[in-house]
Amino acid sequence: MKTTKDKDESPLEIEEFPAVMTKRMLAEILRVSIGTIDNWMAKGLLRAFRPTRRSVRFLRKDVIRFLKEWTDYYDGMAGR
Repeated sequence: MKTTKDKDESPLEIEEFPAVMTKRMLAEILRVSIGTIDNWMAKGLLRAFRPTRRSVRFLRKDVIRFLKEWTDYYDGMAGR
């Protein structure tokens, strides 16, 4: 699964995100570590579901919601 158009190009557009993503795929798309994804899940910031006991998946709609909330939060912080 290619998560960026090219190593030196910009990341995927939201419309290009897969409908369902693994933790590794999401970390690559957002350019963060898997530990960061784990932290966001533990804090309840990023919604995930478990199709099996050992696997975690993320829906595109939940990732988009998370990114919007995260952006709104930081935009508010910058105005202080």
